[in-house]
Amino acid sequence: MEQIIFTWERESKENLEKSLERAEYYKDKGNVQKALEEYLDALEFFASYQDYYERAAKIRNMDAGGTGEVRFSGEVFVLFDSYYLLADIYLCVYEIDSSSKNLAYIADKLCLVVAELAKYQKDFNVKQIESYDDATSTARLVSHDVKRGQETLANIKKVKPEKTDNEQLRRIRVALKKLSSTKLFSIELEKADGCFIATAAYMTTEHPDLDTFRDFRDRQLLTNPFGKFLVSVYYQVSPSIASYIEKKPRLRQFIRKRLALLAQWLRK
Repeated sequence: MEQIIFTWERESKENLEKSLERAEYYKDKGNVQKALEEYLDALEFFASYQDYYERAAKIRNMDAGGTGEVRFSGEVFVLFDSYYLLADIYLCVYEIDSSSKNLAYIADKLCLVVAELAKYQKDFNVKQIESYDDATSTARLVSHDVKRGQETLANIKKVKPEKTDNEQLRRIRVALKKLSSTKLFSIELEKADGCFIATAAYMTTEHPDLDTFRDFRDRQLLTNPFGKFLVSVYYQVSPSIASYIEKKPRLRQFIRKRLALLAQWLRK
């Protein structure tokens, strides 16, 4: 499994770079719809790369005799990259349909990213200062979409990212959810699911078994008081357990096998 993480890390970065290059090509050609599709792909690959990068870094640390505890840096770069992607997606959506309700959501997240960047201003270099000035100007321009779209935003929030009807919006929300679960991304644009132990065992946030556990939680546990209590307790104790599991490859493999059997049983 460890070697697969390295492969996924490399492939997601390559796919990110390819999608961005294709997006710019289509934008220059005036094909906004194609450019938007590539920017959406790029956002998904960007979120995946951040996830795999952090997991791969922990494995490399353990391979070098470490504990798996890695102190990550580079939050500013991740925030700027996120801003650029959201800004490009916003512009494409606006050009295709300036009345799209998705604009309120994209603008809201873009403004939140810019607000988070403000916390790092004292560490900016000159190029980052210029980029931040452009970002704040963009945030002011799109803020009217946020103000006008409060009802839309409230309705969107009621639905889980994966259950979003609009395919375009669903892709954006799911990608931001994954990005929000990483340590390098310093804000939560979408609330991440709490399958901490299972995620640590599987070394990924995406797997059919994890979907099975989430579905069981939502349908069987969160629908009654005792189930809600169990979920609450799990959320309190599982992060530290998950952190320990991530550092123990053999234990991780053992737990994953048992969880796979449990998921199989739950699906029957």
